[in-house]
Amino acid sequence: MSEQVKKNSFLKNNWLLIIALIYLFLPIDLIPDALPVLGTLDDSFLIIINLIQKYLAWKEQGQRSDIKEREIVE
Repeated sequence: MSEQVKKNSFLKNNWLLIIALIYLFLPIDLIPDALPVLGTLDDSFLIIINLIQKYLAWKEQGQRSDIKEREIVE
């Protein structure tokens, strides 16, 4: 696999994480951190969404495998 294909697939698979990290380090927030719960929740919201997306992709990939549940693989 070429280096360009690897780079494109990384960006395609992790675009939400990249946006979340950029937003996390920007000094501008949609909801100010002065609000007790909502201020921190908006910072972590994109990361939580990314984790859910990665989990669903991982679970879908596991279902497509030819290994069945509780099957012994040698």
